[in-house]
Amino acid sequence: MKYHHKLQNDRWVIEDVYRGMRGGYFVECGSTDGIRANATYILEKQYEWDGICVEANDAQFADLVRNRSCRTDNRALYSESDLTLDFVALAKHRGRSGLERHLRRGTRQLAETEGKHLQKSTVSLFDLLRQHDAREIVHYVGLDVEGAEALILETFPFDAPYKLLALSTEGNACADILARNGYSQVLNPHTTRTHEFYYLHRDIDRYR
Repeated sequence: MKYHHKLQNDRWVIEDVYRGMRGGYFVECGSTDGIRANATYILEKQYEWDGICVEANDAQFADLVRNRSCRTDNRALYSESDLTLDFVALAKHRGRSGLERHLRRGTRQLAETEGKHLQKSTVSLFDLLRQHDAREIVHYVGLDVEGAEALILETFPFDAPYKLLALSTEGNACADILARNGYSQVLNPHTTRTHEFYYLHRDIDRYR
């Protein structure tokens, strides 16, 4: 099988976390064009998963809508909804586009030469799930939002009604938040890169 994510996150979900389970539910934030470097394309197309793909870069979002059948959202995922924030869309390094206030130093340098500044509306993770009529059990959440991951999870109500079972996040800023809410950090055996982190909820065995 051809996996698409650069760190094999899709392989981790299918082979290690859910062992070929069909019909799950995902949320992927930073979905690119829905295929390249994407962690949920295989889940949807070959394992009959449903879910939501979020991509704030307008150029990539247009391709995402064409490439995928699941729900799609063009807003910037953030700690709260209905803000209007500066978003930098990179022409060549599209996957590193993000909210200007959270861009890392290297990305800020790229933004000086290839960045297009946009105004984007924000949506919180809770509101995203509610507005798209998401299932209450979300089997996989992928957060690759260029530095805003911890803010997004800090304001999420983990107690109810939504249960997030497996997560991957760029950077380790979410470790304490997730540990407080019943998650253990695990390894993705299919990558040697160290900038992505993986978590499973203590109740996951009830749902796989």
